[in-house]
Amino acid sequence: MTAKDLVHWCHSLFNGKILSSQSMSEMLKFVPTDKGGNMNGYGLGVQRFNRNITKTKNSIGHAGANIGTSVYLVYFSDYNISMVVAINDMNHSCTESIVKKMAGILIKEYRK
Repeated sequence: MTAKDLVHWCHSLFNGKILSSQSMSEMLKFVPTDKGGNMNGYGLGVQRFNRNITKTKNSIGHAGANIGTSVYLVYFSDYNISMVVAINDMNHSCTESIVKKMAGILIKEYRK
């Protein structure tokens, strides 16, 4: 899957084109987490990102890494924007840094 495919999936999912409204409601029931890091709540396969990562309080998606890859999939519900950052390294801090910078740029451009 390419980053373009993944961002299309993200946008379709969070705009109600994949799951029923009941399933989406269940998926988005977040349980608070106190682990710190990049999230402050976790649903069914979906995390609510911390504001310091995505520059807005209403951003959801998923982040993860595996051998040789690291990915953030983020949906900014206040702006109806989806973003994917994928790198060929398992360095999560690098991916997170890119997400922070891109989120700031996206939100600044959206508000113009």
